[in-house]
Amino acid sequence: MGKYLEQYRQMYYTGDMLFAHLEDIIRLVDETNSQSLLDFGCGRGKQYAGWGHLSAQTDLGIMPALYDPGVKEFEKMPDGKFDGVYSTDVMEHIPKEELPEALELIFSKANKFVFLAICTNAAMQLLPNGENAHCTLERIDWWKEIVNRYRPTEIRTEIRTYGNVMIGALCNNYEVLI
Repeated sequence: MGKYLEQYRQMYYTGDMLFAHLEDIIRLVDETNSQSLLDFGCGRGKQYAGWGHLSAQTDLGIMPALYDPGVKEFEKMPDGKFDGVYSTDVMEHIPKEELPEALELIFSKANKFVFLAICTNAAMQLLPNGENAHCTLERIDWWKEIVNRYRPTEIRTEIRTYGNVMIGALCNNYEVLI
């Protein structure tokens, strides 16, 4: 993976999109009795800066391992497998030709569940090279198809697409792949 990696290393992603999807992730942690988590594409990890002081509403109950190849301090993939792997505002940043490798990696790290939150419209930010930061913009059916190609059947997988509601069927969809 890495077509845009150097571009992303020049940008500043805090990782705060987690909060928009936290209820779904907490539900999955509870339903699967997960004891370990991996935030795949955590950005700068600022969403965890106050760990231990978060309100009960936003508390995952587990400090996740953090991975983001575009951030020096989190560029090394943590060892081992995790009960749950989640990724918010990441998949749309990965070029289509690199998605198989990314999905294989995500599923290779998961024991119980994978949660993917994927934006379906263009980003407000441009990469330093002038291209839009979201390079893979597809409908949920397309995402469902490609994820199913790489998803082991025993891994519960949920996909949430979100974006500008004016786009209609492109966004605000939810799929549970069992």
